[in-house]
Amino acid sequence: MNHFEKFLRRQQPKIQRRIIGAVDQFLNGRWDDLDLKPLSGKRNTYRCRIGDIRIVFTKNEMGSWIVVDADYRDKIYKRG
Repeated sequence: MNHFEKFLRRQQPKIQRRIIGAVDQFLNGRWDDLDLKPLSGKRNTYRCRIGDIRIVFTKNEMGSWIVVDADYRDKIYKRG
C-alpha cells in the first residue's frame, strides 16, 4: 500500500469523498474547477489543493497521469 492509500484511509469519509472526487476530475481531464499548480523544478508534475491537503500528480513514461502522493501541506513538500 502506498502513502496515498494510507493517507486516504486515515481521513474522515467527507474528506475521502473530496479527495477521490478531485482525483477523478484530474484523471478525466476536467481541470477547470481544480486548484492546480505545476511544481517548480519538476517536469510534468502538478499539485492539487483541497484546503490544507495537497495531492501530487505526475505523468509517467507512457503519458498517463498517476497520483504520486497526498498529505497536509506542511508535510508533503518535506518528503520531496
